[in-house]
Amino acid sequence: MKYCIANWKMNMDSKSTFIYLDNIGKLVYKNKETFDKASMIICPPYTTLDLMSNILTEASKGILDDVDLAYVVGLQLGAQNVNPNNYGAYTGEISIKMLNQYGTEWVIVGHSERRSLFNESDEFVNLKVQAALDGAINPILCIGETLEERDAGRTEEVLFMQLKKCLKDVCVKKDFLIAYEPVWAIGTGKTADCRTIELVNDMILNILKELKCDIQNPKILYGGSVNNNNAENLSKICNLDGFLIGGASLDAEQFYSIYNALKGE
Repeated sequence: MKYCIANWKMNMDSKSTFIYLDNIGKLVYKNKETFDKASMIICPPYTTLDLMSNILTEASKGILDDVDLAYVVGLQLGAQNVNPNNYGAYTGEISIKMLNQYGTEWVIVGHSERRSLFNESDEFVNLKVQAALDGAINPILCIGETLEERDAGRTEEVLFMQLKKCLKDVCVKKDFLIAYEPVWAIGTGKTADCRTIELVNDMILNILKELKCDIQNPKILYGGSVNNNNAENLSKICNLDGFLIGGASLDAEQFYSIYNALKGE
């Protein structure tokens, strides 16, 4: 199974979310015979988790009046972040238990924006990974090097340390998603070329073996200025299992175009 993940970041209100899902439903209806060839996951802001959860629940029960929305039944719900604590004095944070009440299946952890803007360490990310797994939510672990680290030839060193610390004491018997997001390619319009991504993906898999990580089925995704113009070419990378998409995921048609490219349409 491959994965196409939308990270909306701090965008989309309830009205735009409803319209977006309606548009996705229209696109799924036209291609419903192939929709299950890859997993489509949307990670909205916290404020629309309730709306999306209700729509997906009603779609799964077949009780939606809106014909187009009924076809989002295969879509999966994710969150953009989580605090590893179950409760407490953590103003502005959200816990695994809070995400559980919305039927959240996935959560992004270790995104470079969380690391750089909020000073989150690999050790803290590790706590999030373990909390997510303990709470039956699948983590999407983001790793990647800065431009300075890449130019200094430190890509493998940086990824090794990130994986070593973020995956400490982690045991997973199902698909475990690792998103390689070179910091220099996020939101910059720059995209790593296919050969670079293929080499780094092999590097990540070798690091997991070297660390003897207890991860049965690692899946390597790419994120970094993916759009409908480069998705088809990127999707041909042999060891790539999907995309984590930022800005391009805010447009339903563009996101679905990337999804189609990923699953070979």
